[in-house]
Amino acid sequence: MKALAKELHGDKAIEEQAVKFKLKKINTEINSLKRKLSSLEKKKDELLEMQKRIKA
Repeated sequence: MKALAKELHGDKAIEEQAVKFKLKKINTEINSLKRKLSSLEKKKDELLEMQKRIKA
């Protein structure tokens, strides 16, 4: 399969496709981590608020 694609499109096209795939995968992971961070920050804020109420 790779040989056919290489023959039809050339080495650069194959390399470009691989780079695009890796970038997409990394961007997906970054977005996932951003969502997790946002959730953790919200939980942190809630806990800090609870802590303030307990101390008061």
